[in-house]
Amino acid sequence: MTFALATLGIVQAAQSGTGLTTGEYKATCALTDDGVPDFCTGYVQAVIDFASITSRACLPDGMPADDVGIVVEASTFDKIGTPDFPASQPAVIMVLAAINSLFPCDR
Repeated sequence: MTFALATLGIVQAAQSGTGLTTGEYKATCALTDDGVPDFCTGYVQAVIDFASITSRACLPDGMPADDVGIVVEASTFDKIGTPDFPASQPAVIMVLAAINSLFPCDR
């Protein structure tokens, strides 16, 4: 039940435009205030968990989640604001796309 509600919440936020946008994600994660990097890491970790549970991505066995988060953040940050990832797009879509590209299940 919890998984279904979490999935529904991510999808509804992305579809309704009420979730974090890629522009907001970049602005928040670019700050150096105490605690802000923890938010960004936590956000990416939550999307990684969702992607793993729903088989949208297959992480390598034994790869620490923190390492996955760092790789995903590095691969997405410079793409924000490009035609593929406009700043108004929900951040979850961008992070899911990055995770799927980096860790596809068909490898």
